[in-house]
Amino acid sequence: MFYSRNELSQFMTHERIPASGNMKKYQLIGKRNAIRRISVNSTYPSIHFYSLPYEILVEIVSLLSNDLDDLLNLAQTCRKFEHLVYKEFLYKDVVIRDHHTFHSFAQSHLPSHTKSFSRKTGRIEPSRHINYIKTLHLVKPPTRETSYGKTQIAGSYDLEMSRSTDDQVVYDSYMGNLNSLLNECFSIKTIIISEISPQFSFPKESHNFITHLFRAKAKRTLRKLVLKAQSGWNIPFKINHMSTLASIFDRIDDLVLHNFVIDTHRLISPSIANKISINKITLESCIYSSNSRIASYTLPRNVDNDIFKDVSSLALMNIYSGTDLSVIDFVKKNNKLRNLGIDLTSPVFYKLCKGGTEKSFDFHRYNPFFNLICSGQGSYDKIKTLEILNFNLADLVPWPANANAASFDMHHNEELNSLLTAWSKVENVIIVLKPRSKKLVSCVKCGFTKDVTHTRQHDKVDVNCWFSVLQPLFQNDSNIRIIDHRGELMWKKTRSI
Repeated sequence: MFYSRNELSQFMTHERIPASGNMKKYQLIGKRNAIRRISVNSTYPSIHFYSLPYEILVEIVSLLSNDLDDLLNLAQTCRKFEHLVYKEFLYKDVVIRDHHTFHSFAQSHLPSHTKSFSRKTGRIEPSRHINYIKTLHLVKPPTRETSYGKTQIAGSYDLEMSRSTDDQVVYDSYMGNLNSLLNECFSIKTIIISEISPQFSFPKESHNFITHLFRAKAKRTLRKLVLKAQSGWNIPFKINHMSTLASIFDRIDDLVLHNFVIDTHRLISPSIANKISINKITLESCIYSSNSRIASYTLPRNVDNDIFKDVSSLALMNIYSGTDLSVIDFVKKNNKLRNLGIDLTSPVFYKLCKGGTEKSFDFHRYNPFFNLICSGQGSYDKIKTLEILNFNLADLVPWPANANAASFDMHHNEELNSLLTAWSKVENVIIVLKPRSKKLVSCVKCGFTKDVTHTRQHDKVDVNCWFSVLQPLFQNDSNIRIIDHRGELMWKKTRSI
């Protein structure tokens, strides 16, 4: 078959110009790796569970939370379910376990400043999914490269290190991705960094210049920052453990430290350039080291403690040594400490008795301590709220066989009364009850399991007995609240006006 010149020209023109319906397909050539948005907007009948309130839908979909395939299939049905699945389940809590995972995550969700990469994936803007992130958990972040070095842990152990040159590349890439994520994601409320090695630290210089070239830095607040040292270690807490975060966030509501050494000399040494405000500090299984002899020769007397300068609330959990209680004096130097929380189940408050098999509260040693911090005199006059954590009356005094008000009056402990009287001197007292530990008993023959958690004698005590024992706590005009471990209010006494 032969065509004339005009017919051939029309035929070639028709093949070269695509139809309007196929235009989008031709435009997307070269962007096959870009993340595609679900455009399905299905209509459902009014009696479909699609019409249920959002909170109920979350509870229903949570039944599928253990099956990733089911969640992804549900997310592909329509935009509403896509938003629900991504926001409440897939992106709400992000855990980064190694640098390979972080690199893959960054390629898919974070903007790239390399032109060739942008042309290939189309990722010139951050993924909208990163603003679903509420909690970011970094596990064992990499350390910077040193071909050979030596470090000292808590002044006792010497470690020698040898690494390959690739470690520096991994470290730089990891920190670059972290900076990019934190600068682009404004929904993050909690950051957890666990398994922190003794050699870890954030870069001294901030790499936020790309972001700040195009927009002014907005003031941001991080609700909670949790730092956990590597298992088996107590490492000194340094400014560089949070320097990068200080360049991004202006305020941290709650800083939680696990297994760190609070060394005053390290904390009041050269500080970070970007000032950060911390409202509350929680120290769990931490060691306090004043190192006063070194500090007295190398530091001026009235040096400012920059990192703790705005702390108004301090909580001490799982305390092992009486020396660690001295961190209260270190923090209250800022003259802003108002709230003090103390874990009453900490080993420091108990002594062994009866052949080392049982423990009892050491009233003789620690009643003077509570009398001092609750006195409201001297440098402790700023403390207005005392929070007693994990309170259990049976841990303080032996419980009588017949648990009622009349029998317990005969066993009243004068040292316990003195302790409660000291607490009552504070303007606000909050007592958080210790959660009951579950106790299960199983039959060896049949395997039947019975819960005997509530069979202990002091669990059957009536309310009158509790008030009789705690009566010294109510003798002063204070605001008293007793709440359970879930935060539910059980009893309240309001200060008279």
